[in-house]
Amino acid sequence: MNTFLILSLSICVTLMCLPPCSNHSHPEIEEISLVVRRHMSRPPSSTFHPQDFSDLISFILYGSQHRGGKEPWLERLYHSCQRLEKREGVSSGREGGVCVSGAGGGVCVPRVLLKTEAVLWQWAVWEAAQFTVLSKLRTPLGRAQDTFQTIEGIIRSLAAHSLNTEQELSQWSGGDTGSGHHSNQLRLALLLQFLENLEKLMYNAYEGCANALTAPPKGIRTFFYTNRQTCQDWLTRIRLALMRVGLLSGQPAVTVRHGLDLLTEIQNSSTLGPELEAPLVMLVEALCELHCPEAIQGLAAWSLTNTGKSLAWVSSVALQAEGRFEKAAVEYQEQLCAVTGMDCSI
Repeated sequence: MNTFLILSLSICVTLMCLPPCSNHSHPEIEEISLVVRRHMSRPPSSTFHPQDFSDLISFILYGSQHRGGKEPWLERLYHSCQRLEKREGVSSGREGGVCVSGAGGGVCVPRVLLKTEAVLWQWAVWEAAQFTVLSKLRTPLGRAQDTFQTIEGIIRSLAAHSLNTEQELSQWSGGDTGSGHHSNQLRLALLLQFLENLEKLMYNAYEGCANALTAPPKGIRTFFYTNRQTCQDWLTRIRLALMRVGLLSGQPAVTVRHGLDLLTEIQNSSTLGPELEAPLVMLVEALCELHCPEAIQGLAAWSLTNTGKSLAWVSSVALQAEGRFEKAAVEYQEQLCAVTGMDCSI
């Protein structure tokens, strides 16, 4: 199964969609899902170090791999972050597994987890985001402002590339080959997942418990509470670019999520204006890819109520999302004729 496609799904869907030939029974799949959820909800072990973050973020942002050796570097990264004193051995857990103790009891990690690359990526990007928050945004990328600027620069470059494909991206070079294209798509998915985790953990730090996450130490909470507005402003600033990257990477759900948040933030700031056009267009495109005609119609009604603008073309997109392609094509032709004054019929 394509790793990029797997990463586009939630962990539960990923595990349930594993093919029969993967030798994962339903009890094993449920066990893996439970382990991942427990890992995300328990306190951080602080075993993910700056060098580990540097290795992972270098691969995501620049495609660099610093860890050599015979074993897959991702699996070795996982093992290097497990403390020996936290391991209780196979005898204390399920046969063929590694049991790690932590707050709230031991967590048994089945061997199949270590051989499921998509789950290892889920673990890695979660740990990287958690490291970023626990270090108060001071990472190998630099101080807090440097970390934000570096990530924002990559996202904006990708967003600009989606508008002009002739613009070369040195960090995403080598994408012409099959393996290069797959690696680039994987890195795009990991970047979006990293930012999703980072936003969730930052929110948990300055607002409180989100999705049953463990509260970070008091010093971390104080830092993010003090700098909450800076973090929120940064997220608002990059959402439009993230929407473009979501479409570029084939993840329309990411575009919808950031688009709806951006519309809410713009509405709350009472600055409704021309800047709404771009997110609305991308939202409609993403919802069309997700086959959500009702949501598209609702978005048009929202636009009319809040901006006074009627998006007449949205009804055609809703027909396309519903699968009524012939009728949608006719309406597209009529609208083109009205705009250009030319006969656009086929």
